[in-house]
Amino acid sequence: MEFLPVFSFGKSIEQTELHKKETAGSLEKEQNNKFWDQNTENSREQLRRQLDKRNLQLQSMEKALKGMRMECHRQMECQSAKDEKEARICEMELEKVQLLNTCTKRLQALNDAKLGKGEILQEPQAGLTAMSPMIRTQEVKSKKSKEKERKVSK
Repeated sequence: MEFLPVFSFGKSIEQTELHKKETAGSLEKEQNNKFWDQNTENSREQLRRQLDKRNLQLQSMEKALKGMRMECHRQMECQSAKDEKEARICEMELEKVQLLNTCTKRLQALNDAKLGKGEILQEPQAGLTAMSPMIRTQEVKSKKSKEKERKVSK
């Protein structure tokens, strides 16, 4: 029977221990890689979900912005129409004032002419009274256009 030297027997134990540590190290490395891959995949999935969520928020904001733009455009058109109506009403009011001034001047001229001939105008308001239906018609038209304007602006 041959005895193996103690020295060589000790190497076998060291080699076995080394082999066990290498195996354990390989297993630990493999587990770490799996853990890393799993965490990386989870992180990617989480990032994808966040990106999808942000995209939905962006789409919602874009839709709201589009609605606001359309409403602003509509309000601008309404304001423009209202401004045009007000301008027309102002023009009509100016025409009425000019018409009244013209009539007043004509009445004054007639009155002066009659006074020059020795005639006195009994009722200076007669000319204005004759024009009052025309003035009332203009007032009614003005009121109707203002009512329409109020209805449109509401």
